[in-house]
Amino acid sequence: MKSIAENMKDILIENHQKSVWYGNMSIIEECAKRSNLSNRHPMKLITDILNALDRSKLFQKSYILADFSGKKRKYRCFTLSK
Repeated sequence: MKSIAENMKDILIENHQKSVWYGNMSIIEECAKRSNLSNRHPMKLITDILNALDRSKLFQKSYILADFSGKKRKYRCFTLSK
């Protein structure tokens, strides 16, 4: 059985993408399905997957800055390691 990070790597490659962040719900949901994490609250699911990527050597962490209604927020973004 593959790890969450390995599943995410496969999904990104299949979709011709190099990175994933909090806002990529369809990719996160597909990773959750492949990793048998589907029966969790969506916020817990996102957190669990992003935390797994944070611990993996397959990904490098950076941040996306977004402005919502005048409030700046920082979101983790994970890019495939080379």
